[in-house]
Amino acid sequence: MINRAYEIGDEIRFEVTPKDFGRIAAQTAKQVIMQRVREAERSIVYDEYSQYENEIMQGVVDVVIISYLRQPGQNRSGIGQARSNA
Repeated sequence: MINRAYEIGDEIRFEVTPKDFGRIAAQTAKQVIMQRVREAERSIVYDEYSQYENEIMQGVVDVVIISYLRQPGQNRSGIGQARSNA
């Protein structure tokens, strides 16, 4: 039931946590939210610069982020390497 004291434009917050909402479900929800945020950011940048397609532009690279999944026992190239117990 909605409180009649609320008016249009009011911000209403309710904590909605299922009883079986565990650590794994919370982590999955966080990953989904973060992915959607990244997609929205990427879309904003694309929309901002897509109008300049086929034009020569000049710019400065500020940050380069290289992200990849690396399994234990792999070097930076992703190729397995022998482990030593030294």
